[in-house]
Amino acid sequence: MMFEEKIAKLNSQQDRKKSYSVPEIQKILKVERHTVYKLIKEGHFKAAFIGGKWRISRLSFDLWLDGKE
Repeated sequence: MMFEEKIAKLNSQQDRKKSYSVPEIQKILKVERHTVYKLIKEGHFKAAFIGGKWRISRLSFDLWLDGKE
């Protein structure tokens, strides 16, 4: 598979994703886990505790990251 095809596949998978996990937010922001929990607690973006794990709304997080919320 060519590099461009791999990027296109990754982008199409990302578009369907409705939420992020704490480790994904850590990776995006390059911060520690406790920082992500602090951001959730402070209400910077919408998050829900489901099945023993936090799920962060992709739309809410992306808007926050872009400074639009």
